[in-house]
Amino acid sequence: MKGKLGGLEATLGEILDQSSNEGRPSNIIADEIARQRIEEKRAAKLGKVA
Repeated sequence: MKGKLGGLEATLGEILDQSSNEGRPSNIIADEIARQRIEEKRAAKLGKVA
């Protein structure tokens, strides 16, 4: 449980830092990060199958 909370805390920090640095809404940043991570996992999964 602590590992997941630590990961969540790190992700939230990343979102808020990027939002502040870029002057863009945090929900947009969060969506972009989520989509990027999903695509990375999908690509890794496809790479393992091939």
